[in-house]
Amino acid sequence: MSLSSPTVAALLAAPVNFSDEESRAGIHLPGGLEYTHAEMGVGNTSSKGEIDFELNDGYGQLAHLHRNQDGVIHQDIRIT
Repeated sequence: MSLSSPTVAALLAAPVNFSDEESRAGIHLPGGLEYTHAEMGVGNTSSKGEIDFELNDGYGQLAHLHRNQDGVIHQDIRIT
């Protein structure tokens, strides 16, 4: 997954690779307060502007957020 605005910020996220083959790892929280399922990943982030910064090979969670004004709408949602 990538998101970019060349004059403002860039984000690149990918699954964690434990070997030469792609691996996928996730956290499943059926009653979670923030999400019900998230996949672990690595990512790079950079920002340009008043404060420039760059973060490489950082930890991240990729999650499908299904929320309303009361919080998480609990369903068995898995990232595919």
